[in-house]
Amino acid sequence: MARIIQEECVGCGICADICPGGIEMINGQAALKDENADCLKEAADSCPRGAILLNEKTSETENLNNYSSFGQGRGIGSSGGRGLGRGPRDGRGKGRGRGKGRKGNF
Repeated sequence: MARIIQEECVGCGICADICPGGIEMINGQAALKDENADCLKEAADSCPRGAILLNEKTSETENLNNYSSFGQGRGIGSSGGRGLGRGPRDGRGKGRGRGKGRKGNF
């Protein structure tokens, strides 16, 4: 689906020259003729004011890639680790443990 922002259009006609099947000039303003024309992307890219907006369909995978994964998932944390240090006689003592903690989900 395409749309022309009339307030931004200066009536230069570049878009209509590039995509005569999709855009026509009416009273000095660009108007959509066929919003499914293959040349609309080129016309939108050529607009000096960015007045032509395209809503391109994206695949589901592309939409999923737009979401941030910050703070999600599991990581190495400091909770629940066993000590690896030396202790008195029996080998158990205060060590620095590396346990599997949950990252981002408190």
